[in-house]
This record gives sequence, structure tokens and C-alpha cells, in this order.
Amino acid sequence: MPTKPLPTKIRKQQSGGEPEPRPRGAAVTLSKAERGLNIGLRPIDFVALYDTSVLDRVAMVRDGVPADMLTRLAATMEISKEQLLDTLGVSRATVDRKIKQGGRLSTAESERALGLARIVGQVERMVRESGNPIGFDPAHWVAEWLERPNPALGGLQPGSLMDTTEGTALVATLVAQMQSGGYA
Repeated sequence: MPTKPLPTKIRKQQSGGEPEPRPRGAAVTLSKAERGLNIGLRPIDFVALYDTSVLDRVAMVRDGVPADMLTRLAATMEISKEQLLDTLGVSRATVDRKIKQGGRLSTAESERALGLARIVGQVERMVRESGNPIGFDPAHWVAEWLERPNPALGGLQPGSLMDTTEGTALVATLVAQMQSGGYA
């Protein structure tokens, strides 16, 4: 399935100016660990990240994901970068510096970013398998769901747990329970 480039507005924000034109059909070579991120200006393939093997995810975390993934993730989820960084417990100054330098996130930051992206992929996969994906925006749905108090979490917002690996795992388990009907 062909992917669309990000809107010009987002590309300008990422590059700090006019986007570089990419020749139509130009090949982009990605490392195995970066395929799910679709490094460059293309959207994140959330299902590919969700389906990525544990060993490949470990390699991605160790290598550090590109810092601009957070900008693309916020845009895809239709939330502000500040809201995303707050949810993930990541410093704006650090991320802005890394984006400007074309750098990568730290191990902890990469784990949090991939954890959230994988939850979006989990929801997207769940809707493809169990529902009608036409017109459904999994990234936007996750962004809204993370902000709502959840009875299964004692009234906590799922987003309040996304700043730790264990919290992210708990949120992923909760999403899986929704699909299986075991959601409380």
C-alpha cells in the first residue's frame, strides 16, 4: 500500500524551511531496524512496529530512534509536541536539540516513543481484525483514549503511565483486554 508524504506544513516544521523535493518513485534504503519507522518524511507504519520482533525492537532502542519521530508521532496523533513529550516524560529542550542536530533519542526515550507507537499499531491491528477500519484513525483514537480516566486503572488516565516501560506494558495489556472482551 503506497504511503503519502506528510503535509507540506509538517515537512516545513521538520526541516526548518521549504521541504526538499523527492523524485517521484525514489527508493529509500532503510536498515532492518528502521523499516517500521519509515525514516524520512513518510508516515510511521505503526502496524510494522507492532509486528517487529523483540530482538529488532531491542536493536532499535539501543541504536536510538531518530528524534524527529516524536514530531511525526505528535502530528499523526493530532496532538501538540508538548503534550506528547509530557505524556512520555521527555524533556522538550533535549528533544529540540536532538532534532536540530539530526540526532537520535536516548535508550529510555526510544523505549517510550516505540512503546507508544506500538500501542497505536496494536489498536490499528485490532480494528483491522475485529472491526471496520474504514474511516478509523487509530493514532487519533489512542491520543484521545490516553487522556480519558479509565475504570480498569482505578480512574487513572492511561497516558499518565506512558513514561515508564511497565506503565506502557500495562496500557498495552489493557488494549489487548478490550479486544478479547476481558476489559473491566
